[in-house]
Amino acid sequence: MYASFQDLDVLIVEPSTMQQRAVREALGKLGVTRVQVADSGAAALAAMREVPPALAVGAMYLSDMSGVELLAAMRADETLAGVAFVLVSSETREEILDPIRQSGASAILPKPFSDADLVAALAATLDWLNPHQR
Repeated sequence: MYASFQDLDVLIVEPSTMQQRAVREALGKLGVTRVQVADSGAAALAAMREVPPALAVGAMYLSDMSGVELLAAMRADETLAGVAFVLVSSETREEILDPIRQSGASAILPKPFSDADLVAALAATLDWLNPHQR
């Protein structure tokens, strides 16, 4: 059970070091300190298979796959199916975002996001991770 944001182990999946830093700092302000980073979908899947995090925070566009493909690979892998996923994207087209929602993302964060947006996404993630607490 995950009682608070501080309980979350997070993997940031983002090709841009500047965006990686921004997400890490925003999470840190909320007390999330156990954070790892991957710069591609393949690196993220490998890291998650080694030590599954509670949450993957991923970009829509990675060097080797999309966020949709990353989430589909996670949901298809028995060891990763229970990892929550939050998409961070400037994408607004419903036809692009709908597959993320359908695959079970716990939240979609706009880019750029506010502290309030991140709090809402992490709260939704705790709900997703703790289905019996609803």
